[in-house]
Amino acid sequence: HQGRRENSAKYVREQGANAANLILDKDYRKLLDNPNVDAIVIATPEHWHAQIACHAMEAGKHVYIQKPMTRYLDEAFQVYDTAKRTGKVVQVGS
Repeated sequence: HQGRRENSAKYVREQGANAANLILDKDYRKLLDNPNVDAIVIATPEHWHAQIACHAMEAGKHVYIQKPMTRYLDEAFQVYDTAKRTGKVVQVGS
């Protein structure tokens, strides 16, 4: 939602962070292409969690996934296997 992205950008700017690095695009892959990003927080609807997590780790990013980690067991194994293969840190929390 564009309004949420704009409110988040405003908040970051108010905190004194470098707004030049904000990515307000709806396409998460643009965030993964940014070499200045080391880690991402996945707080999307749960059907996106596994796909974004795996793509992020493949792009060299560490991942924090808001619960639930995945919807299905096979997706959880995909996330696990990707984490093991890439050596990236994955944390799941609420």
